Amino acid sequence: MTLPDRTRRDFVRVCACVPFMAARPEPVQAQTERAAGPRGFGVNCFDLFLGRLLNHAGVRSPGVRLHELADLGIPFVRFPVSVFWPDEWRHYTAGRNRYFDLLDEVVWAAEKHGVKLVPTLIWNVSSVSDLHGEPVSAWADDKSATALFADRFIADVVGRYRSSPAFVAWEFANELNTYADLPNGYKWWPKTDASRGTPAQRTDADLVSSLLISRVIARFARSVRALVPTAVLSGGFDAPRKNAFNLSLARGSADTADEILANQRRLNEGMDLLSVHLYPSGDRGSDVMLRDDYFRQLQLLISVSKALSKEIFVGEFGVKSGFYSVQEKASYERLLNGMLDSGVRRGALWVFDYSPMANDWSVTKSGARSYQLDMISKINRNLS
Repeated sequence: MTLPDRTRRDFVRVCACVPFMAARPEPVQAQTERAAGPRGFGVNCFDLFLGRLLNHAGVRSPGVRLHELADLGIPFVRFPVSVFWPDEWRHYTAGRNRYFDLLDEVVWAAEKHGVKLVPTLIWNVSSVSDLHGEPVSAWADDKSATALFADRFIADVVGRYRSSPAFVAWEFANELNTYADLPNGYKWWPKTDASRGTPAQRTDADLVSSLLISRVIARFARSVRALVPTAVLSGGFDAPRKNAFNLSLARGSADTADEILANQRRLNEGMDLLSVHLYPSGDRGSDVMLRDDYFRQLQLLISVSKALSKEIFVGEFGVKSGFYSVQEKASYERLLNGMLDSGVRRGALWVFDYSPMANDWSVTKSGARSYQLDMISKINRNLS
């Protein structure tokens, strides 16, 4: 999900001038072979790190939250380690020590409580290009200020934690494929708010293409594996549009099974996990897969992942609140059963303990939607 604000969800070497880790114990044991990646059903915790970085009120500490998740048998957390708006990058560029002090707390708590981490490194790619006064298309230029900044940031974060056993996968971005190849896609994304550092208007130079995504993903893979050769990688993609492959060829027809395979091969080159997000809507007119008829579509995408020798990862799934109606609970149970019956064994519930979404998406241990945690906890026990 894209989060434009707190209330709406809508290379490769560490720079010699930057200390690797200041006054902290080195994380324990480096990996020597490719890790298994996230196992079982975890949760998204959007403000696990960002809540304290951005000084949001009432955010509980990482230790308290991860201890709670460990007690529930939740094996991992997906969360962003970068900001949404360009002006928020100052918390890293001008406050690096505080940035890593806070992120260190997350990592220590994860190691202490045995909850694994799946960080999304560049949650909103447009925030980086906006920060540097460049369009989104600058991501495809290896010499652009955007790409060079991303290289340094990824090296800084991955390099710092490359030996920590807490990290089971590294994810690039969030839902970068959502508007790929749409000729008018910039009308919906990237978001604009000049007061937050974006341009007042978007142009064709802000359009996202499949070619751009492929180049950026390849660069991400090189950057991370230069530091952690055994890293498990994910693109962080949403489910594809039903005509994603044909859109890239300026055609409007729905993709065949072979074209879905070709599109996923192109997007996920170098990735270990085939990422999709699953939000059943009941809207049979949806342009995106895994919104309607999701069981059949999920089976198709799993067959695609197997053909590509990748593990499918449902990086977000959920059912919007009906204020704990019987229908809401039944929809959620149907969703979980559909994933299990299709063969999904890796997924992350949207969203744990996130107060800006308390009325629609947030799930807590003691709230009305706590049954969602209970159900995935039971599934995890059965999978272990």
